[in-house]
Amino acid sequence: MVFCAAKSYEIEPKEAAVLAEKGCRLIVDAAHAPCTPAAVKTLKKLGIGYAPFKATLATGATVGASLVDEVTCPDVIKLVDDLAASIYFDVSKTASEYNLRGDLNAGTNIASFLRVANVMDAHGAI
Repeated sequence: MVFCAAKSYEIEPKEAAVLAEKGCRLIVDAAHAPCTPAAVKTLKKLGIGYAPFKATLATGATVGASLVDEVTCPDVIKLVDDLAASIYFDVSKTASEYNLRGDLNAGTNIASFLRVANVMDAHGAI
């Protein structure tokens, strides 16, 4: 498992292939888009799991926005665990619903689009 904290678009298809050759089974984006779109396609082709930054960074953004002064460390850890599990469940479920089981990248994109479209619809924008 590799947690990529590189700058945007540092991992190209060549690096993705090397990671696969070295036995990597999952790449988790821990920064803003360290994998290029071409690298993501390579990972998918090679059967390497990929957790996109749009999903992995959502937990941190949500936790940061919800913190108050009196929160203890165990509270934050539980909040992060619960949010990460919820995001993973939603993304996985969405991917499966669209016949893309296991494709967390597609599940993230579809779930995000649906969430925005539903809010726009609720406000009469579409």
